[in-house]
Amino acid sequence: MKNILILTLFFFLAIPGIILADPSEIGLKAGFTGNTIGGTNVSVINQFSMAGYSLGVFGDLGLSDFLAFQPEACFTVKGDYGLSPNFAYTPDNVDEFRYYLEFPMLLKAKILTVGELKLNGLVGPYFAFLIQTQNFLTPYLDNSPSFNKFDTGVVFGASVELDNFVLDGRWEGGLTSFYNGVFAGTAAQNVHNVTNETFIISLGYKFFQL
Repeated sequence: MKNILILTLFFFLAIPGIILADPSEIGLKAGFTGNTIGGTNVSVINQFSMAGYSLGVFGDLGLSDFLAFQPEACFTVKGDYGLSPNFAYTPDNVDEFRYYLEFPMLLKAKILTVGELKLNGLVGPYFAFLIQTQNFLTPYLDNSPSFNKFDTGVVFGASVELDNFVLDGRWEGGLTSFYNGVFAGTAAQNVHNVTNETFIISLGYKFFQL
């Protein structure tokens, strides 16, 4: 946890010096996540969608008239319906949340401008650090030992800007497994490639310009 806090502080302090760009802006964002599971083991794991949320800060650092760098730091809730011991959905399954500190590093391409309205494309990697998990079958039970502490993947999306407001829709696809192969409360399971797949829609507001 200490390393995560240090990394977050470094991120915030580094934003102004990442690129000497004009214009450069900083904003806040909040939204909802829709979560499913991907990977080669997906056939033996439920694929039911589950809702979460995301809160964070983002930068908009101009590189040219066409491109910008958009670094972000977000608290993001992902998850699935709790896996049964045989990794199949049953009526007894319950919600299982994973809480991440996530750092998307995105390239923003300006596609279309109509008056004050701007349409942008977004692409880049994300890097996430697991803070805690919560399985509601046993209230407040932290199953973190069953999960990998680091997750990374790719982001594809689009945003619409009007004045200082930003409406953002994106898909995140994990490239690393969030399970470490051992399911809490059962014997070791042969599950090594189960990835996060998340759709996020959020609303942001740019409140500071460098």
